[in-house]
Amino acid sequence: MEKRKKIFCYPGRMSRFLSLPCQISEIGYLPDQLHWNINRTLHALYFCIILNSDGDGKGLVNGKIVKSKFPLPCLHIHPPGTVLHTLKAAKHDEIFFCYTGKNAQYMMDMGFENTHFEITPEINDIISRIRKELLLPDTPAKADTLDLLALQFLVAIRSSKEMLKDQYREDGTRFPELISYLELHFKDDLSLPFLLQKFGFSRRTFFRLWKKKYSCSFTEYVNDLKLSHAEKLLISTSLSIEEIARESAFASATYFIRRFKRKFFLTPELYRKRKKERSFL
Repeated sequence: MEKRKKIFCYPGRMSRFLSLPCQISEIGYLPDQLHWNINRTLHALYFCIILNSDGDGKGLVNGKIVKSKFPLPCLHIHPPGTVLHTLKAAKHDEIFFCYTGKNAQYMMDMGFENTHFEITPEINDIISRIRKELLLPDTPAKADTLDLLALQFLVAIRSSKEMLKDQYREDGTRFPELISYLELHFKDDLSLPFLLQKFGFSRRTFFRLWKKKYSCSFTEYVNDLKLSHAEKLLISTSLSIEEIARESAFASATYFIRRFKRKFFLTPELYRKRKKERSFL
């Protein structure tokens, strides 16, 4: 299975156009992160956003055993001077950014807290923009853009936290959030009952809202998300068909091939071959 790329950037070393009091010194997107801290002392203010995890991690923070009390996704904040030591590592997807000096003090005074949050459409968009910006070449405005995106991320998380305190109605208030969550986590083999419980819908209300927006079934929609992901892997990687089927969360390569052919009218192998031939024309 292809290893997803970790991306880092050090805006603290770049020039800026803006004189914001919230300039980040480092930012990174870490998919499949499995890192061990050995009595590591932090010299900056760290904001760590854990998007998902394969298990429960465990560690020492300033010598005390700490296990996160928040469900995922969640935000963890570590001030300068914090000592981290890993006891049990768990593979997870993480976005982090940190602040030093006066910027760290400014952000600490903002009053952000450790918290669980929901992946809203706004947060989903910010995550995509951060990843895209990190992959782009360095430009004169890159540091300013990342400063603003990090701050927008924290504000969106705080907004999500406040929204979770409210009692949502079953009139579709959270329906766009459910769709956004599904599009981000479709490879997790999400069940409809899980989504209904997470976002507070009855089956009747959910399907009423679904039929207003989509002509396909829920299962067909999820399969289309998987097939779109598989199509990108066919074009951009050299993974085998079996590997692509697994990476796209299909139960088997046989089922994947059947679904792919039904949508694209070609087998995955022939589709990849045709795309390569066209790229050389």
